[in-house]
Amino acid sequence: MLFENKSAITEKVTIMAKIIETDDQDIVDDIVKSTNRQNKIEEHQFLATLDSVKAVERYFIARGGDEEHRLYFERRPNQYGRDDIPTIRIFDLKELARCTGAMFLDKPDVASRYPNQLVEELQGVVFDPKNKEEIFYAAAYCSYRLKLLHGNNKIDKSLNRFKWYSLMAFRYIICGSTPANVTSSKVEKDCEAIIDVVSKNDETCIGICNDIAKRFSKLGEIGRDRLRTTRFVSEVREVMIG
Repeated sequence: MLFENKSAITEKVTIMAKIIETDDQDIVDDIVKSTNRQNKIEEHQFLATLDSVKAVERYFIARGGDEEHRLYFERRPNQYGRDDIPTIRIFDLKELARCTGAMFLDKPDVASRYPNQLVEELQGVVFDPKNKEEIFYAAAYCSYRLKLLHGNNKIDKSLNRFKWYSLMAFRYIICGSTPANVTSSKVEKDCEAIIDVVSKNDETCIGICNDIAKRFSKLGEIGRDRLRTTRFVSEVREVMIG
């Protein structure tokens, strides 16, 4: 704006500039949140400043004790852009919200439609401070493993089309018809059960995936519009626990 109006700027014009130097990311987050509301910044970028989201980031770091289970939660854009990390192991805030919302909150229809909608409409649900951090990691790890199995042609190809629904289905197949609440300590056992099964590249895991695909086939013709309805969510839930 200064450049475009340079002809109107004289020696009498004064311009205020604020320069804040810090290496503390928490301070940076506070500054972004308090001073940038006038700019066009997506809501999910402000979500990155929430304490609950920071807690999830710390949990991912803690769970990365071995290479097999190491995933990266990119709380800030391009946080790992300069590191030599396979992109399949990196989950940004939107992707993590979609995985978690689909698997643990029975919202694969919202995840299938618009990621921004899920992040904005369900931010108070997905990133509720009461939710256990384990659910975020379990959902991301399951998504990561299913991508690998699909890429290696070890599971039914139809599951790739039902990506978000497959996450929800996996939870019901492993945890039963009444899985634990996401705020309960009992959900930690559900998460470990899911991770234990999906981390093994064996007949049990592949068998469960292909069983899920067969159950999807029982639902008949599934068009794009049907995938995005709450009614279809109920149909998938019923066929998985039936």
